Formats: sequence, C-alpha cells, structure tokens
Amino acid sequence: MIKNYTSGVPVDRTVAKIEQVLVQCGATNIMKNYCEQDGCHNCQTCFVLIDYDAENEYFCLSDQRFPCTRRPLCGSVHMQEMFDSHLSDKETLKLSAEDYASLWKKGRKAWQEWKAGREVKAWGTCGNWSAKK
Repeated sequence: MIKNYTSGVPVDRTVAKIEQVLVQCGATNIMKNYCEQDGCHNCQTCFVLIDYDAENEYFCLSDQRFPCTRRPLCGSVHMQEMFDSHLSDKETLKLSAEDYASLWKKGRKAWQEWKAGREVKAWGTCGNWSAKK
C-alpha cells in the first residue's frame, strides 16, 4: 500500500532537489512533459472520429449528462460510416438524387445533434475518466 505523505516543502524546491540529484548522478538532460487536462484520449469510452481530410475528433461516450443514446453514424468515409452504409449498393443506386441528399441531410443532422456537448480534448483526463479510477 502506498501511503500519502505530505510536507510543507514547496513543490519547486522539491523538483530542484530531484534535478540536482539527477545531475550529480550523471544526467546531462532532463525532459519534462506536461499534459493538457480535460481530455479523454486514454479512456475506453472515448469515440475517435477519423476522416481523411480532417483532424481526429474525440467524443465522450460515458458522459452522465446525456441519456444512454446510441451513437448515430458519423459520416466518415475513412471509417466506413457513411450515412448510406446501411443500404446495399443496389438500394443506393435506386435512390433519386433528392432522396439521397435527404438521407445525407438527415444523417448529418442526427450526427450533429448527438455530438453537441460530447466533444472532449485529445489529451489528459476528463472528470468522467477520473471518477472511474
């Protein structure tokens, strides 16, 4: 079991002491990385939208603010989630241009409504992820 000991020593002094010890032991470089908080890249309930011509987008699937609703198709060609992917090629060919446009408009609207408010940053951890730990 790891015990949580605290002291009154300021953080910057503790870090400076650690770096001093590392240098004394022969370290020539010390790299520091800081991650941005409030993201979900490492969460199993994060949906990542990948498309050819855009940056990846991240969406929380476990946000308690939203009722359990099934995620609609996102329209990504790369992920093979086009709004007409539930149709066979034969059925798609039978659609008129107006019906096809209507299908895409309806699918796009469903996606836009679903994703509103669910977007999260790509790096760090959000409140939902932290609460699970």
